[in-house]
Amino acid sequence: MIGQTTNVEHTGPQTTTETYDELVMCVLADDAKRLLGKSATWKRKFVLGRARFYDDITITHSDHEHFDQIYETKFNPELCAEPNTRAQGAQIRLVKNQGKGQDGEPGGFRPMYYTHSYKSDPEKIEMSFDCTNY
Repeated sequence: MIGQTTNVEHTGPQTTTETYDELVMCVLADDAKRLLGKSATWKRKFVLGRARFYDDITITHSDHEHFDQIYETKFNPELCAEPNTRAQGAQIRLVKNQGKGQDGEPGGFRPMYYTHSYKSDPEKIEMSFDCTNY
């Protein structure tokens, strides 16, 4: 009913007010800048205003031939540098399937994140994820 107020009893959980010294905002930069508004320092306005968003094309598929054609999906020892530290040596042995990881995870080369750039248009990059390796 427009123009008429109704008294409604609150039936939800009891609310409390809490005070914090700091707040971490896990939002996109443009949203953080908008939320901070006039209270944002010049530095925050500058940093948050520098974030750029791009139009992406997202394709969900399971085309293994496509992955194998443009990405390194198998371990290639020719691309592997010599380790400089013991930790790097352990990582190399893990991907060569010559041991287990720190938490007992099985060895083997299982990348999750792939990138591919195009010589014809270096501005473009194709990014892919192998979600089976998460």
